[in-house]
Amino acid sequence: MRKILLTVLFLILSSFTVYAEEYSDTTSDLLSVYNKTSKIPSREEMNEFSKMLTEYNNLVDKQKKIERYNESVQTADEYRLELLQQAQSQVSEYLFESQKCADYISLNIYTEDINSLIAKDSEYKLLQRSSNEILSVANSYSVPVRIAGINVNWQEEQDKLEAYERDITTARQITIGEYVLGDVYTCKSPIGDVFSITSNWGSRIDPITKSTIQYHTGVDIACDIGTNVYSLFNGEVLEAGDNWAMGNYVRIKHGDGVISLYGHLSEVLVQTGQMVSQYQLIGKSGESGQRTNGPYLHLALFINGQSVDPAILLKR
Repeated sequence: MRKILLTVLFLILSSFTVYAEEYSDTTSDLLSVYNKTSKIPSREEMNEFSKMLTEYNNLVDKQKKIERYNESVQTADEYRLELLQQAQSQVSEYLFESQKCADYISLNIYTEDINSLIAKDSEYKLLQRSSNEILSVANSYSVPVRIAGINVNWQEEQDKLEAYERDITTARQITIGEYVLGDVYTCKSPIGDVFSITSNWGSRIDPITKSTIQYHTGVDIACDIGTNVYSLFNGEVLEAGDNWAMGNYVRIKHGDGVISLYGHLSEVLVQTGQMVSQYQLIGKSGESGQRTNGPYLHLALFINGQSVDPAILLKR
């Protein structure tokens, strides 16, 4: 009996030791992953990049407004030409009828039917006056002048943004405290081993407006509404709430300097201040919030306030 108990105890301790060795990666390990494979821009660099994006987006918006204005001018001008054609057609009919009146008067000027001549003369004058009024109204219809577009080389502007983004991605050492995260080097995605990223981290065409470039601070992972969402690492729930853009979301602090974000959830299953372990269920995926165009999970990861690409970690 004693031998059996010792054997069971040995197996329990052995399994615990394996777990500790396998899942004892720390924030230093996480930092090592990103310093070897990615750049983490400084706050000043990110602010400058954000400024560049804003200026570019403002130019795009202005160009779009000019194009919409010119389209309305084009429509008004086409309508003006249509009215002018209608007016010319009407005037041609009036002139034809007035010429008939003139011919009648000319042929019957010496007849004794003075009343007919007076009637035709009145009709002639009315047709002439009506023709002049129609032409006057048609010619008074004018449209504004088109506005010249912005003289910008759009490809060159996009190249500048991409070049700056590449420039601020040189790896640099970041001082960060130690915290046992769990499994770092073979970390699973928040929805499990099998996943598909539909929108990458970094600059992209805005999926909502489809006309501007935005900086995407995370990745979008395809999943059906109601899919289980798990915490990337051990940590403490900083915030479990909702806003107009992200919808229902959870932010988790994984020691000093590391924060993960899970957005557009249909359900939040944790509370602010709650301690969670790696791969613990924290919510259900959805499509809540205004900044979404379908069901998916928005996952973001921040190191010392700087956004990093979660896909680098997940694809290892």
